[in-house]
Amino acid sequence: MDNEQLTSLALTARDGDPVAVEHFIRPSHPDMWRFAAHLSGDPSSTDDLAPEASPRARTRLLSIARRLAVDRYRAAATPASGQVPR
Repeated sequence: MDNEQLTSLALTARDGDPVAVEHFIRPSHPDMWRFAAHLSGDPSSTDDLAPEASPRARTRLLSIARRLAVDRYRAAATPASGQVPR
């Protein structure tokens, strides 16, 4: 998935579309599961930890996506280095 597709999913997920939320979070689930298994040292408890982490991860990922979008708009609105605004 490229950045444009991911951004589109993030914006749609932010607006509450449950399908977009699922598609936005699903690619990160295997990484989350492996990380939780590594931290807990108990793969059986990981099955409980990973789903619990998903809603929190969703919130964090959407917050990051929002900040990135704001940064992009700010950069586009800022005059290029060395140019004086009129």
